[in-house]
Amino acid sequence: MTTKTVLATTLSIALGMASQAANAGNQDGQFVIRGIGAQKCSFLNEDFPENKTKQLELSNWVGGYVTYANKTQNGVFDHLPFQNTEQFSRLVAAICRTQAEAQVQSVMDSLITHFEPYHSAEKGSFEVVKSATHQVALRRETVMSVQALLASRGYLTKDDVDGAFGPKSSKAVADFQKAAGIKETGVPDTVTLYRLLSEK
Repeated sequence: MTTKTVLATTLSIALGMASQAANAGNQDGQFVIRGIGAQKCSFLNEDFPENKTKQLELSNWVGGYVTYANKTQNGVFDHLPFQNTEQFSRLVAAICRTQAEAQVQSVMDSLITHFEPYHSAEKGSFEVVKSATHQVALRRETVMSVQALLASRGYLTKDDVDGAFGPKSSKAVADFQKAAGIKETGVPDTVTLYRLLSEK
């Protein structure tokens, strides 16, 4: 199964989940969507990789959208396991490439739902985890979640689930990435986290 097929299948499921869980703006479930979230994914797909304006607009919109979600959902300090929204925005754009007719806001909702196992209930702090070539800032509890998922697939043992990201964890991530057919960075980047949750 290709990455594109997996992304499309998972998004279809998640979109259904997100639409059921969405808070209605009025009694008919209607609300106004502002900014780039109101666009169809096809708007991003035209030239997103080269269009710095769209990249910035999407990143800013994602930041605002997640900030509001963080503020209004009880028990969640942060919906995103990443330190910056730019990484998450790139994932939104990647999903949009598989769903041209989907609304950007619907894709965002589906991803927030999809990443629920990585939601943080407390402030915590971000730590930089590295491989020989890449790095990403994640919370310790996110690293532990990643290690637990890798252990459940046989890439690590239960004793390795300690929140400390060293060479053994990096190799496990790289092995998973190779098996999943995604770029082997050796760190749990956005696509890797997405795929870890997709392939249970």
